Amino acid sequence: MTTQRTPGPWSVAKEGERLAFPECCITATNGRPIASTIYPLALPTWRSEDVLNAEFIVRACNNHEALLAALKSCQRLFNEALPKFNWGASALDANAIRLLNETPIEVDAAIATAKKGA
Repeated sequence: MTTQRTPGPWSVAKEGERLAFPECCITATNGRPIASTIYPLALPTWRSEDVLNAEFIVRACNNHEALLAALKSCQRLFNEALPKFNWGASALDANAIRLLNETPIEVDAAIATAKKGA
């Protein structure tokens, strides 16, 4: 038994793609199933919602690290640069200016990746 989660990126396999059973399955990079929704147990009207839910779970899991890194970058920016604004823009040092320039790029990249579901 492992003490770590299955490494990503994860993907969604839908009925007829890589599956022999009528289900929607979240799979690891090696194709191993992680979680599934078995359609025969669900009402037919739930099937499209099950696929959307699986895609959302995969998008959230695959982007967790990038979003966490972007939040940490924002935290560094807030902790270092924002207090210096109390003294005026001339009080900003090189590191604070670097954070002000780099953080929005990192945040934008994390958001874009999360939106497209990579």
